[in-house]
Amino acid sequence: IGRTRDTTEIILNGISKFTNQLPYRLHITLEKTEFKDQEAMLGKVLDVLPVTSMLIDRNGIGSQLAENVSAKYPNAEGVNFTNETKGLWAIEAKLRAQRGEVPIPLERDLAYQIHSIRKKVTSAGNSQFDNDANDKHHADMFWAWALAIWAGKTDGLTTVTEGDSPFGEDWR
Repeated sequence: IGRTRDTTEIILNGISKFTNQLPYRLHITLEKTEFKDQEAMLGKVLDVLPVTSMLIDRNGIGSQLAENVSAKYPNAEGVNFTNETKGLWAIEAKLRAQRGEVPIPLERDLAYQIHSIRKKVTSAGNSQFDNDANDKHHADMFWAWALAIWAGKTDGLTTVTEGDSPFGEDWR
């Protein structure tokens, strides 16, 4: 979710009935768009399209938007961006792309942002996933794509709350 400096990115993947693929179907970029208009756009998408699950960044300025939309639409859910959740989403996106289940879209800016994500290890030994430092983008498109992939999971593990691990307690 962005307002003045960053963009709000909405990405929807399809679900193939015959394969395990989640093909890229829709991408909407909202730049310098008022929150009421962003909420209206999300509402229109959820009203018109057969969206089964949508994850919305609820950190910082996205909190109210995620809260409002998830209150109206049971298939929309706000999620927190933490190092842990970003790691889960980035790894899921990478693995599914490598398996050919989520083809990398033929959209230059999105492909650039997907390839800009790097895993960095902190001095404490924790993993962080983020883009190369630059002024062009903050990988907003990548994170929207990764959220769309996570929302399309069919193993029942789409809900992530802080402190939870879909791999169980032993994973930590």
